[in-house]
Amino acid sequence: VIPEFIKLGIEPQDAYDYAAIGCIETAVGGKWGYRCTGMSFINSARVMLAALEGGRDATSGKVFLPQEKALSAGNFNNFDEVM
Repeated sequence: VIPEFIKLGIEPQDAYDYAAIGCIETAVGGKWGYRCTGMSFINSARVMLAALEGGRDATSGKVFLPQEKALSAGNFNNFDEVM
């Protein structure tokens, strides 16, 4: 989260002071308002798809978090193993 905030132009000291709002939204406290906005920059479904594809984005092919094996190969027994 922090490196992406910095890429978006957020000052590093503010990026390190981010907070989670609700389930998946992030914000910089005291700088971005005080309530949920629905302006989340995290696509949870895309994150799950990447997890199922061994950390690789299915569209771009970019590897975000390398894993030893793709979970979509059926090598997991339950949802907890995916997470």
